[in-house]
Amino acid sequence: MPQSPRHANPRPLQQKVGTRPRRRSGAASAYSELRRMIIDMTLAPGRELDEAELVSWLGVSRTPIREALFRLAAEGLVIQVPNRGAHVAPVDLSNLRQYFEALDYLQRGVNRLAALRRSEPDVVRLQDAQQAFEAAMSEGEPSRINAENRHFHGIIADAAGNAHLGDSYRRLLVEGSRIAYLVFLNAATVVPGHLTRTAGEHRDMVDAIRARDADRAEALGRDHADLFRERVIRSLASSDDALAATSVSG
Repeated sequence: MPQSPRHANPRPLQQKVGTRPRRRSGAASAYSELRRMIIDMTLAPGRELDEAELVSWLGVSRTPIREALFRLAAEGLVIQVPNRGAHVAPVDLSNLRQYFEALDYLQRGVNRLAALRRSEPDVVRLQDAQQAFEAAMSEGEPSRINAENRHFHGIIADAAGNAHLGDSYRRLLVEGSRIAYLVFLNAATVVPGHLTRTAGEHRDMVDAIRARDADRAEALGRDHADLFRERVIRSLASSDDALAATSVSG
């Protein structure tokens, strides 16, 4: 698969994004803003992360920037090379089979444990997250749809009560968002009814977890992973140009 040069730096951030974010202080705010821009592809895979540019753009000093980059590297979103700086981690579509294999196992496990261990507040949070996802659907803003989807599944991970499993699952959710931006926004066609079906499966998950039906919750986790995999495959097959706009390792 094609791969852009790792240190290729397209337009400066101010030209690319437009309005500079509100000036805030601290590594946490720098981390949050950089993470968002990496996930929604404002900062494309392979892009060099120049400290001086980030300092100017985010309005913080170099120390918070470095701390944020270190955290993002630990999550696999940034690659740091000694004496060569940092760049946004590539999205490796050559390993989609492994990605979906992992998603299948982890999503089924998280859903099952959530049904067995959930509390009443977990159910309330899950219902609220489902409604927020559907509200985002109505607005049609991809960034918010992806964020609310991650939030919904993150609550299920919390209800499962296993930090190790939850951390691994959340990492897959983030990578899934990047895959979605890369594939769907560059595909020639959109799979009809995908978001409607996604929302329906979310509602079914809420019902199964509320009812403590572990078998159904696990089956829905499998079906949900299958839905995402099928759409990715169909979108890639529908467009020879799906990878042209961003850098992908392979």
